[in-house]
Amino acid sequence: MWFLLHFEKCSNRKLREWYNKRLKNHIKEPYDKNRKTALKMYDLVLSRQSDAIERAEKLMLMYDDEDKAYADKNPFTTVHQLVIALDKFVKNS
Repeated sequence: MWFLLHFEKCSNRKLREWYNKRLKNHIKEPYDKNRKTALKMYDLVLSRQSDAIERAEKLMLMYDDEDKAYADKNPFTTVHQLVIALDKFVKNS
């Protein structure tokens, strides 16, 4: 989900296979969690990070925090909160 948000808006409940197929369209190869793919993903998504953060924040607004447990929210991610926190260290160094 997080990687796909760098390339497009995702606001419908979908299965992991759907996300992987959409991601494959953008990265031109099957998505895999191995080191080679991870390094390629970093290069592809870094310039699109602000788009992904904006899209993730919009997804969060779809849910009331008291409405559902995180596991029941789909689509949903909080990875952008970690990225924002880590970016502060990069920008301050």
